[in-house]
Amino acid sequence: MRHDGAVPARGSGATRALGCVALACAAVHGGYHLAHGRACELLWGCEVAAISVGAGLLLRAPLVNAAATLVLLAGLVLWGIDLASGGEFLPTSPLVHVGALSIGVAGCARLGLPRGAWRYSLAGLFLLHVTARLLTPADMNVNLAFAVHPSAAGMFPSHTAYIAMLTVILGGSYFALERALLRAGFRQPPGAPGSAEGRVGCPST
Repeated sequence: MRHDGAVPARGSGATRALGCVALACAAVHGGYHLAHGRACELLWGCEVAAISVGAGLLLRAPLVNAAATLVLLAGLVLWGIDLASGGEFLPTSPLVHVGALSIGVAGCARLGLPRGAWRYSLAGLFLLHVTARLLTPADMNVNLAFAVHPSAAGMFPSHTAYIAMLTVILGGSYFALERALLRAGFRQPPGAPGSAEGRVGCPST
């Protein structure tokens, strides 16, 4: 029995092909930002998550793919809120918010959905928030690192309170989405604690 977190190579070619498509989606969307002089927007959570889906599938790393997919699932709702509140629609956005998301979900079906992936989703988004705060201009408000989103303007006494609320909501959302997917039939990776194979008392090799 393997303990390195790797997944048996069933259908590995198709899985890696999906990873390449996810990376292509992220590349096209990122190229749009670069072509319009907005390189800092490459740090948006959903753009990085799309890249992570591609990397997770290419490396056959279930946790990387699952954590990124949870970010994209919640991000789809946030994208909708942004558009509804007057945000700019970019022609390449569906490649990330729909295309890479769909590939990530397919990847979870192929590689498995590790229990606890939601924690890595939240930790990754926190790191991106801090990185955007340090490296991007305030007027771009990448990852909401500087200002409250217009849809919530006037609802919070400070930006800090807004981020605290958002952290709680996103953490709860990632947790709920993970549990919903597991209940819907998505399996944990082979050999993971609580998975079908993980419950079999086979000896280590």
